[in-house]
This record gives sequence, C-alpha cells and structure tokens, in this order.
Amino acid sequence: SKDIVKGIAWLQDRVNKNPGNKSKIRVMIADDRNNIAQAQTIAKELVKRQDILVVIGHYSSHLTTNVKHIYQANKLVLVSGSAASQALSSTDPVNNFFFRSTQNTQSASKPLADYLIAKKYQNIAIFYTKGKAFSESFKKELKTHLNQHIKIVGDFDLEEDTSKVKSNVARVKREFKDTAIVLSPDAYTTSNEGDNQLAVIKENNGELLIAGNETVRDDKVLALGRQALRKMVVATPFYSSSSNHKQFHNFWGKTEKPTWLVILSYDALKMAIHGIENQPGKPTRIGVQKALADKKFEVEGLSGRITLNG
Repeated sequence: SKDIVKGIAWLQDRVNKNPGNKSKIRVMIADDRNNIAQAQTIAKELVKRQDILVVIGHYSSHLTTNVKHIYQANKLVLVSGSAASQALSSTDPVNNFFFRSTQNTQSASKPLADYLIAKKYQNIAIFYTKGKAFSESFKKELKTHLNQHIKIVGDFDLEEDTSKVKSNVARVKREFKDTAIVLSPDAYTTSNEGDNQLAVIKENNGELLIAGNETVRDDKVLALGRQALRKMVVATPFYSSSSNHKQFHNFWGKTEKPTWLVILSYDALKMAIHGIENQPGKPTRIGVQKALADKKFEVEGLSGRITLNG
C-alpha cells in the first residue's frame, strides 16, 4: 500500500535530517503484491540479509498469517501497522517476533458491538469475506462482544457474485425489522470484495444502518454521496489530528491525506527504531526483539502512547 510507504518515508526523513541522530535509517522496499506466494518468497529472501534488522509489514492479516512463521523461525522481527487478526496474537510474548502498532480485532470490534447494543438493534446481518484472516477474525470477535444481545440473521460472503450480494441486501431489508448491516470486508485481498462492498452500500441506499470496520473507510465509499452514507458508522483505529495533518502536508503536500494506515505505519517504524536504538553495543536482530518484548516497552507515536501490554 502506498500509505505504508508514505508513513515510513515521512519518519525516515525526520530521523535522518535530525542532526542529533548519529545513525541513519535505511529502508528497502519490497512489494508482496497481496499474494501469499510472493510474500513468502520475499520473506525467505529478507531473512537471509543480515543487514536487515527489522521488517515493517505486511499489510493484510491474511498474508501476515502465512509468513509470520518464516520471520519467527529466522528470528527477524516483523512489525505491522495494519495486520489486526486476533490469530496473530502470540501465546509466548517473551519469544515472539511479531509486533504491531495497530489494535487487534478484539479491540477493534468492541466499539461497533457497544454501539449496536446501545442503539437497541434486534438483528444484524454480517457481510464479510469468507476465509480471509482479518474479516473472519473481526466477525468472530464482534459476535463474542455481542454475547447474544443481538440476533445474527445472516452471514453473507462478499466474494459471491455482485447480483447475489445485492439480492442478499434486499432480502435483509424486506424480511427483518430493527436490523443493521455489519460490513466487514478484508483488506481487499480478493478481486471483487471492494466492488461488492460498494454494492452493499448502494443497494441499501441509506435505509438500514451500516456499521463498518476500518477497511470500509476509503475514498470510493465516501464518493457515494450523502444519501447512501446517511446511516453509516465506521470503527477506525485512529483518526488523524490537525497537528498531524499539518506536519504531513509539509512533507507530502496538501493534496495527500494522513490516513490511519499512514499514521500507524509511521508508528510501526517508530517501534522498530526504538528496538534498534535501545540495546547495548552494535544493534542485532535479537536485540530488537528483546527491546520490543520488554514489559517496560513504551514509545510515543503519532497515534499516542504505544505499549504492548494490553
């Protein structure tokens, strides 16, 4: 994603231009093309490069789930600003080599669940991307938070034909009262989920509430207009402050936007730099891991204070 690169380049420039910093940050860019095989090939090459102390990525939970073991086995830290699937959480934090600056799906889904319960909705229909790590995890954690307060009247796959997706929306509107639609696409890891997400919103036409995860908040959705979006809420991991906007525009220009992915990618690199700098002697991969796994780890990012203890 371009937003990941924007966030990393922004912090790299600030660090490297600071006369108080003795060391410079070097960044190598690799494109996994949102493809598992490509991501695994890249991971296997990166772990061979001993000059690489930490990797920032991958974008989607689905890819990260399929490459995490490569980095873990070769003791190379992977820090993601976006891979939120609960399945990526470690059961052995002391020896864990995966970290993230974003919240996990357990945390990300709770505000939506609380909102739906508070608004006293009786039913929800979930549109998600079947078989994809983030979307599946978000749905699972949302259901746990709802804890039978609200009835699930249907789970609908965003990978189906667009005509089928639209038909499912129409049926939900026709057959169920006091119903909200939960829209939980993955990270656009399939060819048609982005288009089908738009189809859900258009077919609904502002009639039922649509509660979306962070993937829903993009320019194509916003371009649908007031009527289509008049009953929509979206849970986002971070909303950029005016101060962040100003600093970002000074670097990238006023036409660019400091999205949540930009900010959290910036913070992912901030974590990595902390891991490199906070170790005695010459920095090592193991040193980075120990610095980030330390129970006292804490760093101030653009999104606020970052800790890894809940």
